[in-house]
Amino acid sequence: VAGANDLTYVYGNLNLTGTNDVVINTTEGDLDTTASYTLINYYGSLSGDATYFRAVGPLSQSRRTFAFDTTTPNAVTMTVGGSAPAALTWRGDGTGNVWYIHNTADWNNGAASDQFYNLDAVLFDDTGSNSPAVNLAETLAPGAITVNNAMEDYTFGGSGALTGNPALNKEGAAALTIANDGANTFGAVTLDDGSLAFANFGANSFGDITVNGGALTFSNRQPNTYSGSLALNAGSLTLNLNANTTLASAITGAGTFVKQNTNMLVLAGDNSLLDGPITVNAGVLKIGDVVGLNQDSTALGSVNGGTVIADGATLAVNGYNLESEPVTVSGAGVNGEGAIV
Repeated sequence: VAGANDLTYVYGNLNLTGTNDVVINTTEGDLDTTASYTLINYYGSLSGDATYFRAVGPLSQSRRTFAFDTTTPNAVTMTVGGSAPAALTWRGDGTGNVWYIHNTADWNNGAASDQFYNLDAVLFDDTGSNSPAVNLAETLAPGAITVNNAMEDYTFGGSGALTGNPALNKEGAAALTIANDGANTFGAVTLDDGSLAFANFGANSFGDITVNGGALTFSNRQPNTYSGSLALNAGSLTLNLNANTTLASAITGAGTFVKQNTNMLVLAGDNSLLDGPITVNAGVLKIGDVVGLNQDSTALGSVNGGTVIADGATLAVNGYNLESEPVTVSGAGVNGEGAIV
């Protein structure tokens, strides 16, 4: 909504010099065009005018326009105009398949060809080009991403990144792999079918994650941020991460949770509504992020699913009481130091 933005107070005169860049971001979706945003309140005189301001950042490359105004006493405001974000379908060119901002017309906007602008909602389906991989050439801020691919597997690669907290929806039986170099920021992520793998070099941040079917895998190089809930309603979730990771989000549902790789994974959330099985194929699965001191823990979910520790893996109970949780153990654990410690 208008007014829900960063606001700077100047307790004195406001003296403008040079070009003052205003970075335009949104937590999710489009901007408000019905009212102005107040950027600065000042309590003295003003030297300079609106020409001293310039909109920059990813959303300055959207279909929106940004106008600054200093005629309101003791305030600098900004209004948003231009056109609303479009709903685009990826076509690609089959040669470079580069995803640019406001460059090549590799998208369909209804029956017409169009270019991508930040905040546009994008769809990748079986009508678009998936070879070579889609090349993220810049820092891109789509309003939402839907991949509905029954037959064509898609990979997003390149040196760019996806930002702006777009919702990511994966439908269809084929695969989507996020394998770019950069760090990505997503809002809600929903997997209904097929496979969705995050295999990029950088870190990712996520809002709510919902798995209604298919296979979701995290195997990127840097630690991720999981700020929302994790509903594993069906299908599977596999963490195949290099870095030690703490997962404090509550996990719910009847899907399968799998830990791979030699790192340590700490389950620190209330997973009492997780009815699916947990399988630890490698590394250490640790209960809680502090010593439990004989406290009860629901980190391994309800007793309905059970936990399996494969040969060479370890469950670190960390002083917690697992109550009636069924645990099946094979082998002597990591480096032969115990399968349950």
